Amino acid sequence: METGFNSNPVLNSPYQEPQHHWQLDQKGMPTGMRLNGRRPSFHIVPIPATQQQRRKGGMQPELELETETRENPIVNRVRKLVDEWRGKTGNARAVGPTTCRLLEYWRQGTANPKPFFCQLEAVETLIWLNEVASKTEQGRQILKDLEEANAAENHPQGRDQQRCLGNTLCHHQQPFPAAQDRAHRGESHQPLW
Repeated sequence: METGFNSNPVLNSPYQEPQHHWQLDQKGMPTGMRLNGRRPSFHIVPIPATQQQRRKGGMQPELELETETRENPIVNRVRKLVDEWRGKTGNARAVGPTTCRLLEYWRQGTANPKPFFCQLEAVETLIWLNEVASKTEQGRQILKDLEEANAAENHPQGRDQQRCLGNTLCHHQQPFPAAQDRAHRGESHQPLW
């Protein structure tokens, strides 16, 4: 009888924090080795193959992807801090009374249906980020790191995103360049009908 990932890929109860995980190789594929503890967070980055690599195939080119794994250090730090915070009770949680009662209700197991661990962890993380993080030095650093990472990943000019508000255009954007060119030349836009 086969043992390992192919025979039993599910290692943990959905209602408890993961106690084991399958080791993954650099391409994100299971190696078949079972490890203790929770897998650190990382993402698998698809990397398109070069044109020369694609031409080695048949007549029809396919989108072949190489992959590479990259750790999510901020997620792993947040998980650790939320896990430490989760073990606290009462006022030590540094949350309001309603939030405290909700956390206790969800954790006591009387909620119906019983929430999965990932659902509880998601809500606890949101609560921690919104109510607790700003009250600790590590939490403030996490919030700063998240803001910087968001700015770097989601805006071409990085921290200049603060200049972009609502529908106001950023200094690097030009609305409808062709229409602007026509307007500068004194041409008007002619509707098709």
